[in-house]
Amino acid sequence: MQVFEHQKVTYQNQELFKEKHLAALRTYHQKHGSKYFTLLYNGVKFKQYVGVLQVGDLTIEILPKADLSTRPDTQKWQHFLIDILKETAAIPITSLSEAALKTKPGSLLDWYIEVFLSETKALIRKGFIRQYSTKTANTKSLKGRLVMQEHFTKNYIHKERFYTSHQVYDTDHIFHHILKNALSILKTISSSPTIVNKVNQLLFDFQHISDSVINPQIFKHINYTRKTLPYKTAIQLAQLIIQQYTPSLQHGNLPILAILFDMNMLFEKYVLKQFKKLLSEYNISILNQPITTFWQEKTLRPDILIQANDKKYLFDTKWKVLEKPQPNDSDLRQMYVYQQYFDADQSVLIYPRVNEEKSYFRGDFKSISFKNQSLPTQSCDLYFVGLTTLELRADLKNLLQLS
Repeated sequence: MQVFEHQKVTYQNQELFKEKHLAALRTYHQKHGSKYFTLLYNGVKFKQYVGVLQVGDLTIEILPKADLSTRPDTQKWQHFLIDILKETAAIPITSLSEAALKTKPGSLLDWYIEVFLSETKALIRKGFIRQYSTKTANTKSLKGRLVMQEHFTKNYIHKERFYTSHQVYDTDHIFHHILKNALSILKTISSSPTIVNKVNQLLFDFQHISDSVINPQIFKHINYTRKTLPYKTAIQLAQLIIQQYTPSLQHGNLPILAILFDMNMLFEKYVLKQFKKLLSEYNISILNQPITTFWQEKTLRPDILIQANDKKYLFDTKWKVLEKPQPNDSDLRQMYVYQQYFDADQSVLIYPRVNEEKSYFRGDFKSISFKNQSLPTQSCDLYFVGLTTLELRADLKNLLQLS
């Protein structure tokens, strides 16, 4: 089922969406809060998050949308989402070709899984790496350190055994535990026989790896060395699967896997990345997301602040559809405050372009005086950019010339 951000989905207006799916999402909402969607009495309303939501046997693709069409092209916006995920490295992609990404049939979830499976398969072909790890076990021989409390508890009768903790150098370590755990989740969540078959083939190579419950906090403590660096992409992909998976713990509940991204953040990173490439060619310095405190612990952080010709230019991206070149008051107030705090000479609000009309609109803040001193006149301009990489780069280049 394909829907768009901010769209309402009910079991009346979507044939595939059933009451069992809504019940599962209600349980998920209670556990995770209203981050991704709000509940309606007969459905949900999605927020600004895009990606894929697997609810039992139902895959919901949530696509971005920046046009005024009442019947938007789902394929166009699916391809745009894949492009922006690639460009912003929200999903690290190194193993699938450009052609495979554009022509591969199936859902975004299948595409994401294929990326993960491809990375994992490449690691298997290279051979499992070995690492030192600490093992605790009840054995018939004394090796390593005797764990006294467990030893006396477990071996009160079996005097011939020793509960020990010792170092081993093998392939049964945390990197492989994570990959196996993610594969096991995909086996239960995927509705594609082809993918399930591929997962089973890979799990066969993990038979010697212990089954472990992965605490999401463990990812904060993973350090990569020269030896383990090839695992980084696969581990990052596995992390999203493990952290966003909610199993069906109660009878009748459906398991849920949410691989979702904040579209506001994606658009900001997308524009910033292209800006950086362009500014390096012009030898213009960019002050990357400076932060200043404005009230107690609250901070201000503009998206882009550059310095050129002894002037500061402030740019802020907004993933919003404007039918007319009229930003809302909150956006203008935000830019006015940014200019004061960061001492910028000019500010520009950057929006996605929804039509082929004029892309650049100049606007000045009204000049005011403060304590009998006139403040300098400041401007906040609007600029609308295309969404393909080529269009965006050309538009940003033109923006620099206009500014």
